[in-house]
Amino acid sequence: MNYWQAFKWAGQYDQIKAEVDSSDFSAKSPLFQLALATIKDDFELVFKLLPAVLENGHLKTHSLLDWPLFQAVRERPEFATYLPRSEQGNERSQVAPAEEASSLNDGPSGTSAA
Repeated sequence: MNYWQAFKWAGQYDQIKAEVDSSDFSAKSPLFQLALATIKDDFELVFKLLPAVLENGHLKTHSLLDWPLFQAVRERPEFATYLPRSEQGNERSQVAPAEEASSLNDGPSGTSAA
């Protein structure tokens, strides 16, 4: 994910778009499906998957608020509806636990994308 994210943020998404589009994450956990939808800016799918991923604990609210992957998601007007009232408008920043953050640092083949 980080590899693809780096290309996207560098304005070079076209170089990896075919690879991203051909990636099949259907057998992956909903968290990885959410990450892929986020990379693709498929916000309809993002907001379809988000409630279950938050509810089952695969993604913590503070990680949703802090992980760079979700920057574009946080900018969407729909985003506020998925936060507890205590988090809405809160400017705080927390770092996700290392084991939680590292789960999305694996590349598409399971190797580190960093």
